[in-house]
Amino acid sequence: MAGDRGYLTIKGPMQGISRSEYEYPIPLSDAEEMLSNLCQGFVVEKQRYRVEHAGHCWEVDEFHGQNQGLIVAEVNSLIPTKSLPYLTGSVTRSVTIAAMELPPELCALQHLGL
Repeated sequence: MAGDRGYLTIKGPMQGISRSEYEYPIPLSDAEEMLSNLCQGFVVEKQRYRVEHAGHCWEVDEFHGQNQGLIVAEVNSLIPTKSLPYLTGSVTRSVTIAAMELPPELCALQHLGL
């Protein structure tokens, strides 16, 4: 959810380091109902920021709730690490970083803002 809108995101299986992803705006009331009635267990809460830096758009997720303090930055392009010296490598294949691995009982991601 972001402001007065909800979003439905459908993510396909990983194929190498990428996957198909589709996101659709839905009425806020539908999003709230889906989170209340369809999600059993843990809901990941996060604030998403889009940051333009060095010619690339980064998505920075600041997590709340049970994952308070976790911040993950992602850029969806192939950037040579040497072009941004503060990058130490990719975590694309890291199981411990994957949002779907945060807790095993993950049900849904609740975006608190864009």
